[in-house]
Formats: sequence, structure tokens, C-alpha cells
Amino acid sequence: MGTVMHTIRSFFDDREGVTAIEYALIAGLIAIVAFGSMHYLGSELNLLFSTIAQSVSEAPTGGGS
Repeated sequence: MGTVMHTIRSFFDDREGVTAIEYALIAGLIAIVAFGSMHYLGSELNLLFSTIAQSVSEAPTGGGS
């Protein structure tokens, strides 16, 4: 009976699982923030490059004589 109680007590005293869960939550939060930032920056860069491409296509060719 003492061995069972010792096993149960050591199970509840073990903190390694809690630390692993904390690290997993932090990693998940970082991934969500990174994804959101990349999504926002990707949209902004797409708009910027579209504006540049439109400006270049509307520019005079300059082939003169």
C-alpha cells in the first residue's frame, strides 16, 4: 500500500509536465503572432508591389529621337 501512495504522491509532485505545457502554450502564441504579422505584411507588400508595377507600366517609354 505504501508503494501505491508513493507513486501517486510522486505523480502529483512532478512539475515537468506543467513546464512542457507552458512552453507549448508560449510556442503556440508566438506562432499565432508570427502568422498574423506575416499575413498583414504580405498584404501590405502585395499592395506596394502592385502600385509599383502599375506606375512602371504607365510610365512613358522614353524611346525618342
